[in-house]
Amino acid sequence: MAENTQNLNIFEGAPGRFADALPLFAGLAGAALPVRREAAGAAQLYTLAETAADGRQALAAFTSAELLNPPLINRGLAETALLFFHAPHHDLFLFNPEHPQARYTCAGLRATRLDMSLLAGYTRSAGKAAQGDLARAADGELGLGNLHGAHYLYAAAAARNPASRARFSMCAALIELGLLQEAYDNLKSDWDPEAKLLLAVIHRKTGNPAEARSLLAALDQVAALQERRAVEAAWLDLEEGKDAEAEKAFQKLSSAAFEKTEALSGLGAAISKTAFKTKDKGRLDAAASALRSALVTPSPASARIFFQLGNLHFRSGEMPRAEAAYRRAAALNPSVQALANLALALIRTGKHEEAAAITSQVALTDLPSARRLAA
Repeated sequence: MAENTQNLNIFEGAPGRFADALPLFAGLAGAALPVRREAAGAAQLYTLAETAADGRQALAAFTSAELLNPPLINRGLAETALLFFHAPHHDLFLFNPEHPQARYTCAGLRATRLDMSLLAGYTRSAGKAAQGDLARAADGELGLGNLHGAHYLYAAAAARNPASRARFSMCAALIELGLLQEAYDNLKSDWDPEAKLLLAVIHRKTGNPAEARSLLAALDQVAALQERRAVEAAWLDLEEGKDAEAEKAFQKLSSAAFEKTEALSGLGAAISKTAFKTKDKGRLDAAASALRSALVTPSPASARIFFQLGNLHFRSGEMPRAEAAYRRAAALNPSVQALANLALALIRTGKHEEAAAITSQVALTDLPSARRLAA
């Protein structure tokens, strides 16, 4: 082993829980990622080189390029965490693992997608954890749409005080991040009305409307949750094809509710659903207006709504507006889908060089999608 490699063996004796191992990443500037070269028509792309653990395919990162034989790329720690979090074909991630390109054997660290969200939040919001009121700091991050930062801070608050209601806000962030099973596991045994409402959202998003409606019915007498309950019921109407009822409910809520963002998002979805069927330009404009109103102030849903607005403009053939919306969505939440749609919009507007750069980014974790973009 090289003389200085012991200093790179940062996970030796690491705690079993990834959340407890986060301080080991402090001061780490970035990560080295093993890659392999792949052809995509006339283009050459790089994709992350997998390794195997317990019969599962995993993505690997190394805490120094000195631990890895080329080819490799270097990425910042936050970028690595987000890259792994959004990887569509993997849910196991290994730091300093055994790997065909590894130069040395070091103590490794295993991580899940949930852990990658915590790491992304840690890299951005760890300094705020020292400010005292963790839940309040998390509320601030959530309000700005920094979902990973909010997740990290809420998790720290809940660990400090398991009875804290921060656990519900943490689960709301997990739901917005798409970590539905993880949120469900936290909520399934909780009888608090807030837990029931969040479980209803999870059941709707996972295709179980009957259970969602059953949970909402149990909240009929909980006055503090009536507006959010009504918004969720309207989403269920829309997904069950009750378009007129859903639009009417969202319209009322977007005018009267204290928190209008989700109602405006739903209103935009309801109007656009029927407007595309009838090719009604005026209603498409109304749908876009509702979504833009939902984006006037930052919110936990900002990335989702920017993506929703991008889709509306893309389907309407308004490529510059689609590009702008997808760009904002990808900046907040760089999912493969947001990046791929942005690349498509750029191709349609003739910005091939930038589209190629984004395609290269997509290729790192989703080579099939990148090949389609490069075709």
